[in-house]
Amino acid sequence: MESGGSWRGPAWPLLEHAARNGRGIALVTARGHAPATIEAGLQELVSRGLLEAFPTILGIYTVSNPDVREALGVSDAAMTVPSVKKLAIKNAVERALKKHGPEHPHRFGMSDDDPNNVVLAISAMRDCKALYPDKRFFVINTNHAEYVKLEIFAMDHPVTAQQKNQPLLADAPPAATSAVSHGGNSSIYVTDMERAIRFYTEQLGLPLKGQPTEEWAELDAGRGMVLGLHRARPPATVTAGTRGAINIELAASRPLDEAVAELTNRGVKFPAPVENYPAVRIATLVDPDENVILLAQVLDGNAAVTCAS
Repeated sequence: MESGGSWRGPAWPLLEHAARNGRGIALVTARGHAPATIEAGLQELVSRGLLEAFPTILGIYTVSNPDVREALGVSDAAMTVPSVKKLAIKNAVERALKKHGPEHPHRFGMSDDDPNNVVLAISAMRDCKALYPDKRFFVINTNHAEYVKLEIFAMDHPVTAQQKNQPLLADAPPAATSAVSHGGNSSIYVTDMERAIRFYTEQLGLPLKGQPTEEWAELDAGRGMVLGLHRARPPATVTAGTRGAINIELAASRPLDEAVAELTNRGVKFPAPVENYPAVRIATLVDPDENVILLAQVLDGNAAVTCAS
């Protein structure tokens, strides 16, 4: 190993800070090494004077390692690396709270320079915020083009909470009650989420906006257009590649029942009951030509991400 700085990754200063101040850290990586191998590597850095002190380790999660996967309770051999990484992040938070006590005002942060891993970290931290709302959770994007620190807030926090008396459709001018929505997306049902994300990002070149759950991902198609990828699970959903597998979804900015009632009074037809899912409620409406449009309300309790100064 050379003593120069070229081998140091963008998050190296964070590791140095944690080691110097005795802050607990967890390492989450797709590698398949035994955790003891990674730990020996850290010890070698210390012995060579490249790291001031050996860091306090909460856990080393080499998620391709069979023993690590077993320790995380992964019984399905087909479970994807991103899914296991999310389990690892949550496990590290649980370990920290068990070790240091849940009553303290803990702060948790994770850094990565891969945009896809940043999205994954945000999703995992969002789940942790829902479980531990009194703790603070951060994601540090160390990509050279961004380098930002994000904090996770609950949806009812003043930073993210929606204002009352908004128009029915997101971003519509308050006085223009019949205006076309500027908010929403086109959703596409897919059979394999990871394969679909690779196609749209690597082959079509669309930036990945986020993947808040394993069932949903969003891509920036430019000029405000968002493509949402939704995992198909027939018969509960339509089959990918069939009629109804691509939809237009408008975002409701009021409770869905209130929006449906008001639109019904305006003569809008809703041919089916509202559908309820863990993270969203969806109403189906039709235009005069019987084209189907979905009106969706994201449920409260899901955390949101905003920049922290």
